[in-house]
Amino acid sequence: TIPPDNHKSFTEIEYDEALRRDMPRGLFLMDELTQEWTALGRDADDSKWSKLAKLRDRFATDYNPNYFDSPGDLGMKVAIALIPELEAEKRAAFADAASTLYAEPAKPRGSMKLIAQASTILGDGSEKSTITAFVTDPDANGIDDEPVLWSVIGPGYLDPITTQTKYGAASTVFTPIRSGLGAAYVYCWSLRLGLSASVRINLASARTPGVVPIA
Repeated sequence: TIPPDNHKSFTEIEYDEALRRDMPRGLFLMDELTQEWTALGRDADDSKWSKLAKLRDRFATDYNPNYFDSPGDLGMKVAIALIPELEAEKRAAFADAASTLYAEPAKPRGSMKLIAQASTILGDGSEKSTITAFVTDPDANGIDDEPVLWSVIGPGYLDPITTQTKYGAASTVFTPIRSGLGAAYVYCWSLRLGLSASVRINLASARTPGVVPIA
């Protein structure tokens, strides 16, 4: 939609303002192979189609554009793309909530680190990745019997979703349930210490070099 007395669409005006302010930009373009895109080109007049094509080409040169083929696909990819921007806020909110539920431990509390057995797996569910959380005290000693909670944002599930550390470590297994979405993020929180960490699992749409099946 183009506002009156302007040759640019609302979308391009917002995009230019984000560039001017040096703001993060998340671009999501409809895949040109979809029936909706084909129908759009068939129904649009030449002038509008030319302007749309030029704007699309301009967006495609920006960093990390995303392509979607359905409303559900778009929603999932938007959620995944927002994770890095929201991670700091999520950790701060959890720390505030944890402080009201548990006695405040002595500071510093310690640290948590997540390691994925496989950082890239096939997204069709034929491969899995074990995620291990390492929880240590300020002296780098493993903390036992710390309850942890797991969650995932992306196309897959975790088993189990609650565990306790043993020898300073706790694990869960991530299994994807849909291919072609690019990535999923696994989060872990320690409930008493208020620590948190996340790890990204890349989802391949086809077998690629370096992807090893996980039994």
